[in-house]
Amino acid sequence: MRPVADRLREAFEKIEWRNPSVPIISNSAASPVHSVEEIQDTLFDQTFLPVLWQASVNRMADEGVEAFYEIGPGTVLTGLVKKCRKGMHVGSYGRLSDFETFSKKLREMV
Repeated sequence: MRPVADRLREAFEKIEWRNPSVPIISNSAASPVHSVEEIQDTLFDQTFLPVLWQASVNRMADEGVEAFYEIGPGTVLTGLVKKCRKGMHVGSYGRLSDFETFSKKLREMV
């Protein structure tokens, strides 16, 4: 996977990056990343390091995340969150028609 990671690093140079305005938890370290460099490094690392999914979900919940939403086809991640954090509110939005519902929910949250 290292050659793929190297190509990913090259692709990063073509993207205009900004520091995050919301907290981001790296799933290869289960810890927060705060800068463009940290985000790039953790994305690079994710191509060949194990994903610390349960630790990442637990970290986010411990930091105050109250709900997880999976956007895109399938519900695998939704199921994994349910297993990691029993009782956590989760939602899955996999169809285009679901996106309007999710958009409305987001507007209500902010």
